[in-house]
Order: sequence, then C-alpha cells, then structure tokens
Amino acid sequence: MPTKRPKTSLANQYLGLSNDTSNGQILAVEFDVVQNLELQDINDNHVGIDISSPISNISEPAAYYSADASDINDNRNNSIILKSGKPIQAWIDYDSKEMLINVSISPRGMLRPHCPLISFPIELSSVIGGRPQDLDPRKVPFLKTRSREVVHRKGFAVGITLASITLVFLVIIGAIPIVRKIGDGDENLKDWESEYGARRFKYSELFSAARGLEVAIKRVSSGSCQGMKEFVAQITSMGRLRHRNLVQLHGWCRKEDELLLVYDYVPSGSLDKLLYQDGPLKGKKLTWDQRYKILTGVAQALLYLHEECDQRVVHRDVKPSNVLIDEDLNAKLGEFGLARTYEHDIKPQTTHIVATLGYLAPELTRTGKATTSTDVYGYGTLMLEVASRRRPIEPQNNAKELLLVDWVRELHSQGEITKAIDPTLDNYHSGEAELVLTLGLLCCHPHPDYRPTMRRVVQFLLGDAILPPLPRDIHLEVPMAIPEYSDSFPDDSDPSCLRMASSQSNSFTSFDKKLSSGSTTRVTF
Repeated sequence: MPTKRPKTSLANQYLGLSNDTSNGQILAVEFDVVQNLELQDINDNHVGIDISSPISNISEPAAYYSADASDINDNRNNSIILKSGKPIQAWIDYDSKEMLINVSISPRGMLRPHCPLISFPIELSSVIGGRPQDLDPRKVPFLKTRSREVVHRKGFAVGITLASITLVFLVIIGAIPIVRKIGDGDENLKDWESEYGARRFKYSELFSAARGLEVAIKRVSSGSCQGMKEFVAQITSMGRLRHRNLVQLHGWCRKEDELLLVYDYVPSGSLDKLLYQDGPLKGKKLTWDQRYKILTGVAQALLYLHEECDQRVVHRDVKPSNVLIDEDLNAKLGEFGLARTYEHDIKPQTTHIVATLGYLAPELTRTGKATTSTDVYGYGTLMLEVASRRRPIEPQNNAKELLLVDWVRELHSQGEITKAIDPTLDNYHSGEAELVLTLGLLCCHPHPDYRPTMRRVVQFLLGDAILPPLPRDIHLEVPMAIPEYSDSFPDDSDPSCLRMASSQSNSFTSFDKKLSSGSTTRVTF
C-alpha cells in the first residue's frame, strides 16, 4: 500500500504517488482536466481508472446518464465539465462477488445514475495486497448542509457511496483532486474585484495554471476586507509591470482572507545568500564584474519603476534579500509587498514607516513619506554592501565601523575609499570600485534633495555620464557644501521626480559640462 507521501515519488503525471521506476501496487481513480498525449489521455476532460501506472486502464469523457436510464442505449450521456467550478458528486463502488469496480458522477443534487460511467473488472485484492481494514463510518466524508445562499457559491463537493462494506479500498484521486475542499465557497468574486481585470485565478484553477511551469507561489494574509481590497489593487498594478530586472508576477487568487501570489521562480535565490555564500550557491564567490552587473540591473529596475512605467512605483524596501539572482546572474528586484503606486504628478502621502533598519532613509523617521528618493537611499546602501560585503549594521565592530555608511564616509574623507572593497576579491577595476563606493555615498546623502535620481545613477554606471569629484566630507549637514552638485527642487516638489536643467536649478547635466576638462571618474567597459 502506498503511504500518504511515498519516498522518491514524482509530481505531474505521476501524481506524487510513484515515479518512472515504481513497481508498487496502486489503484487510482483520476478526474483529469489536462490532456497529456504521453500518457495517452483521450481528452482534457475525462475520468479514468489507473492501476499501478499513470496511464489509464480505462477512461471515458466526463459525463453522466439520466437516473431513470436502465440501458445506456435508451438515454445518451450528458457531458460534465470538470473544471467548470460547479459542484460535482462521485460514486466509486466495488463489488467483491462480481469483481467489478464502478465509477459514476453527476451534478450535485441529482440521484445516482443507474448506469455507471465506467465499469471495469478487477480482482482488487491482487492490487491492494489482501483484505483491507473494515470501514469506520466516523471517517467517511460527508457534506455539510448549507443555506440557500451558500449553495450558490462556486465549488466542488464529493459524495462517496460504498455498495459493499465487506471490502473497502483506498481511492487516490489525481490530476484534479476532487476530494479536496475546492469548496471554494469563498471563491465568489466580490463586486470590487471585477475592477482589477483578469489576472485573478480561481483557487481550483491554480493547480492547472502552475502545472508545467516553474513558478513560486507565495501565501499572504490580510486583515480587513478594506485592507484586502487595497492590497489586491497594489498586486494588480504590479502584474502590469514588465522589465527584465523585475520578478514577474503572473497572477494571484483570493481565498477567504488570504492571497496566493504566483511569481517567476528564480532558482539561485536572493542576493544576500549569494553575497554571504549561503543557500544553494554556497561556496560560490561573486566576482567584481558580476557584482557590477547586479548593481546595474537593480538600478535599471528602479529607474523603470520610478520613471518609465505608467504609474510611479515606490518600492520602499530595497535590500539584498529582495533582489533575486537567476542562473545567468542577472538581478531581478522582487518583493512588492510594501510597494506603493502614485500618479507621476501626485505627491506621496504620509504613511506608516516601513523599511528595514540600515536601509531606512533618515527623513522617513521624521515625515513618514516614502518617495523615490528614499528608494535611492536604500539602493545606495545596497551599493556599499555589495562592494564591501559588509552588512549595513555590524554590532560586533567598534563604534567607528558600526554603521557601514559612516565607515565608508570616513574612508572617503581620508582619501582611502577603496579600502572598503571586499578584501576577499582577488582583483577588481579600481575606477569602477571608486565609482560604486562614491556614488553609493551620494545616494545615501542625509539630504534627499542632494541624492541623484535613478536615471542619473544608471547613466553613471553605464558610462553615459561622468561623476565629478566630490568633497572629502560628502555628508556635511550644510547643503551649500556641494553648491553645484545637486538636482535641486526650488518649487518644493517631490525630489524623486526627474528634472532637467533649467534657469532655476543647477543640474547634473550642466555640471558635467563645466567639468568636462577636469579630473573625473569614468566607467569603461
């Protein structure tokens, strides 16, 4: 007899019960909504009996005969769509004297069909290895009585009738397990859900939607209905985002007070595990070129979120654990649970302070407003962490080295900023290393108005713009310490919104021109 979770079993066509080398005895009745030609499936809507193999011994299109039809020739069968979401009941009987197994189905509420959909002769004891244990009526599943309102909800229900109580066998339902509570009783669309388009999966469709794909499914709980509505709106917005450096959200479904989110599966895990050599890539050290590529990818993802999509998206939690790395070491920014969308001409409103300590912009603790500029601060911390392979806060270090940003700033003031580079790196490009550390410090400037936009960051990293020399004490509290090096915002607008040169502001563009003949740090590839 198979266990509930047989060892070495495989998913998909093996139903989690066996594998391609199994020779054990298994009897399964399958309710299948996927046609697999390799398994000789007759269509994508059938019922079958499988004996010790994923290939059915007999199968028929899902249907039922009228309850008063004593002869199948007198009344043809009526089709049933297994994945319609409507309640379906099933009868699986075995007659030990006739050695015959019968399978019948019908819509819920109808009498049992007189003629079964499938009849198959088999000596069951040879399959299950002897006489099964006697029936315990307390363990027989039953259907709860529901009110008229609840009966109209979508879902599956199963009724099982045993014709012979002298011999009972274990029935394992595969492909689409009808014996689960796909009583998606709470699966009905709320009125507000129809506003957000077609990215919503039914819970009963999630298995089929993910079948054959490598996806990650995340379960998220939410509190009130209002909170759920707001979160679904955010998730639906995320589903419209398309960028090579973002983790793609394929869809979602709602069940009661939970959301199931279907994302791309990224096998190499997160950047923090790779950086600190933990998880599946343990022992694999990132080279400088790989780190630079990852930082550039994250910067391009943030540029897309801030300026290039239909609505401005503030991520609010930029850190290594939210950056996933694919098999080609491309960065994919994910985890949009805290993200917020804004129209490009609308200022963000005060909200709860959310972010991770060490990546939190100082103004957030005062204003509570997350902007693209606070994302830039988190990205600056990420740059310093990737270059130095040190966490933003190191409690075990002395006071001067406790905070990563302060430690790198001190080295910069001494003209020794490249000493912050990860000492385990065998070799690196000194110009790129100085650029990453200096630009990281600028992104972490305590004054948000003096942080660059992500567009400028990308231009610096790609070598399309030149980062001019910065003052030794880059983080002086007096803004005039860097008088011409700023994207200034005299109209007090959101500093994260991109602004080009004007007569009222000193932009990076005009500053680059002034320094074209001076000493610069240039990125080369």
